[in-house]
Amino acid sequence: MLSVTVLSYGLGLVMFLLIEQPAANLLGTSVQTSRLEESPNPSCFYSLRTLVRSSASLLLEDNVKLPALYRYDNYDQCLAQGSTFCMVRAVVKPNSSNEVWNRIQSTYSNGRFYRHNLVERAICIERCLQIVNELSHSERQELLGEPFAVDFKYFLDAKFFPLQSHHRKLHGEVVNVCVNRELRSEFGLEAFAEIEYCHEPNRRVDPLDTWDVICIAVICLVIVFSILSTIFDYHLKKKLSLGDHFGTNLESIEHRLATVWSVPRNLRSMTAPPRSVLGKDFLCLEGVRFVTMFVVVVVHVAQMWMRIPLQNPELFEEAFQNSIFASVCQMTTNLVQLFFTIGGLLTAVNLLDFLAKNPGNIRSWWKVLWDKVVNRLKRLLPVYLFMILIVATLFRRIPIGPLYDRIVGAESSNCRTNWWINLLFVNNYVNGNDTCLRASWYLSADLQYYLFGIFALLMMTRFSKTTKYWIGFMVILNFAGPGLEIWFRQLPPLSTNAIRFSAPTFFDDEWMEKMYKPFQTSSAGYFYGIMAGMMYHQIKHSGKILESQKVRSAIAILAIVVTVACYAPAYLLYEANLKPLPWPMPIYGSVAKNICSIAAAVVFVNAALNEEGSFRNIMEHTCLVPLGKLSYTVYHINFVLVTALVVVVRETITLDASMLIGSTVGILVLSYGLGLVLFLLVEQPLANLLGSKTNYFRFAGKFSVKKAKGLSGCANQKNKSKK
Repeated sequence: MLSVTVLSYGLGLVMFLLIEQPAANLLGTSVQTSRLEESPNPSCFYSLRTLVRSSASLLLEDNVKLPALYRYDNYDQCLAQGSTFCMVRAVVKPNSSNEVWNRIQSTYSNGRFYRHNLVERAICIERCLQIVNELSHSERQELLGEPFAVDFKYFLDAKFFPLQSHHRKLHGEVVNVCVNRELRSEFGLEAFAEIEYCHEPNRRVDPLDTWDVICIAVICLVIVFSILSTIFDYHLKKKLSLGDHFGTNLESIEHRLATVWSVPRNLRSMTAPPRSVLGKDFLCLEGVRFVTMFVVVVVHVAQMWMRIPLQNPELFEEAFQNSIFASVCQMTTNLVQLFFTIGGLLTAVNLLDFLAKNPGNIRSWWKVLWDKVVNRLKRLLPVYLFMILIVATLFRRIPIGPLYDRIVGAESSNCRTNWWINLLFVNNYVNGNDTCLRASWYLSADLQYYLFGIFALLMMTRFSKTTKYWIGFMVILNFAGPGLEIWFRQLPPLSTNAIRFSAPTFFDDEWMEKMYKPFQTSSAGYFYGIMAGMMYHQIKHSGKILESQKVRSAIAILAIVVTVACYAPAYLLYEANLKPLPWPMPIYGSVAKNICSIAAAVVFVNAALNEEGSFRNIMEHTCLVPLGKLSYTVYHINFVLVTALVVVVRETITLDASMLIGSTVGILVLSYGLGLVLFLLVEQPLANLLGSKTNYFRFAGKFSVKKAKGLSGCANQKNKSKK
């Protein structure tokens, strides 16, 4: 984030020195009067002076000080005194005669600002009572705020806070008086304050239950399996004396089964070179996965800081006033499209290669579909189920802080009650704000695309004349899906709620729910990946790879340039705060949604077919490939870590560069460190166990029966000898 900001200001300075000021001198006008003061419209270029002005003008207008978004009493001290600690949200009442309210109102429709009409107070009831007791009865009555309607949601469902009504009856009037006394004395404003939840001084974590015990048992079991399997594998290494023991597939089925959880063997699988042609051609995608996931983690950390109670939240507001920075942030919503494109591409090339080698399976397409789906679930479910179990049990035992109930408590509760939505892979549509593992909507969308993609490819292969209709349908959906959604719901073409999406309410906004997660609005990445896979398959089997190399490279470069050009005017959505129009905005949003996915698909296919390409060489670096293979486990873990760090906060924090960089590095190290552990102990062992052509479970059953019969026979012989 800081690097982007520095780059933005650097580019602004260069433009000012090389373009803007020389042009102003040539025309005989000054920058100050020609653009900064007279022109109300956004310019296409931003000088350093413009960036500074746009960053500060809205915040410092008329030197009006706004109410602090967060004020927290000392949590530990409050509970130690035997008092109750309550989390309170207060909505400021409109007052057009108040200068501070007018300033708040001016930022209301701009998603680059926090909701300054919504403030959060963490109140120690003992301190609050002392303030209330100093007031007369008439003063208390005057400070009791009355409820009024607002057009946004700022509380989680009451089901997450079973004692909410009880605490509101006990302390509702007291906190209302305290909050209003502060706002009226400092700003002349009135608010209606409501308790979200309270922590009593004797609050304790719930005792262990059955699911907690099961989770602990599962963790202990996989650790024991790993230790025993690793010891046995080292014993085999000395016994067999193979050159590359851990990289060799053992001949004995007993030895293969016994070394499924071997840590060095599973670690070796991360660096093992691909054996197939497809594996070699698309090895670079592991590097792409790593780079994309790296950026995703950085974005999640930034969102974490937007959710933490800050003493200086204006730091983020000032950053997002920079239109270049804000426009770059708009493109982060396309990161998930890169994963979808990779998924569609690999789905197509693997299936088409399988059908080319086994043409007899085309007629029994339903069996191929079933096998592919089952294998897909074998890869997804082990880690997925393990993380659901962790969040539903041990995750709720994070040390309690003031934000615990809102974040950890709600997330853990969702995993205990709504886990079935995750396993049905429909949580990108159902109960979006009550889903377990909030980021898991991606898995649901991905599986939906996978099912459609496999079926479409089988139909195109089985009935080749229908190919153009399937491709036509996918292209139409890619454009019509997001376009119609923007049209009918009057949504902006790109996500503009930069801060509102993350804080302070912890709710996804409408754009994210309707444009980011559903099947019909995010299909572009996967479907263009499928088309790219079909193109790769055709070019690879035609033998004309070298002939079209220059053309493919030129198309890839052109696609990148067009993507940049498409997103270049995105800053207008911020600077001019454009509203959705009858037709330009849906068209622009639809094109923007598609163009990035098209560019990614073209670049990936070009890299796969160009062995000497610099992009492919970089992404196949020996350091990037193993890290790319950790993407699935890191995807699961990073969001849980970010959530856990938010929960341990006990007071308002002043954010600076060192904290931002340190937390980002810390989350990255922990995410990849724990991701490696999860890969070695859960993902890779179960992938070997469930994905192998050898039916280990049948073998284990027969082996157990054989041993049981052997022991029974020995016992009978002993009995006969005794007789």
